Amino acid sequence: MRKGSGYVLVSDPDGGGRESDCFTCVHCQRIVEVPPKATAKSVGWCLRCDKPICRRCADDGNCKPWDRQMDAMERRDRLYQAIRG
Repeated sequence: MRKGSGYVLVSDPDGGGRESDCFTCVHCQRIVEVPPKATAKSVGWCLRCDKPICRRCADDGNCKPWDRQMDAMERRDRLYQAIRG
């Protein structure tokens, strides 16, 4: 992975801190810090949607993009509303 899609500055209460590149997992919306010289394999990459994902989603092995999850929730909500009348 060449670089992240964002930049994060994490500061500690004692005055220390760290800076790094970051990206948002397209499956769970978690913000992931990209270590220096990271590869797509070390960070996590979805081969189906061809986007960076966090290690937890990579270990899951399913392609569940956030926008599809939200679409399914909205469809379910519309169905419940229609049933309730």
